[in-house]
Amino acid sequence: MKHIVLKSLSPKPLLLCAVMAFSNSVYSASWISTPSRTTVGSDIEIQGGGVPNSTQILIKAYSKHGDVLFQSSLISNSDGTFSDSTTLDAPGEVTFVSTVNNIEASSVSLVMENE
Repeated sequence: MKHIVLKSLSPKPLLLCAVMAFSNSVYSASWISTPSRTTVGSDIEIQGGGVPNSTQILIKAYSKHGDVLFQSSLISNSDGTFSDSTTLDAPGEVTFVSTVNNIEASSVSLVMENE
């Protein structure tokens, strides 16, 4: 096993170089959020984040039976967030899935009949 020994007269410049070298590739896990309940025909706000800036995101909404109810492709903002909206015309449990670089995040909404 090889050992690497880094020597510096002051630990601060060495630490600063290490942070700078890795700062462009570090981001948190991606996430997506939708309302837990909504009604048929209402706007459904889809929000997410934790992705690299200017990255393509694919959002799909699936019925309980696996049918695609909605699909959208967009680019994340400079802060790694994204948003979209849709309306659905049928009641039921809907799973929204965002895909970024083959990594998925999901959120479930219950779409109910209007009262």
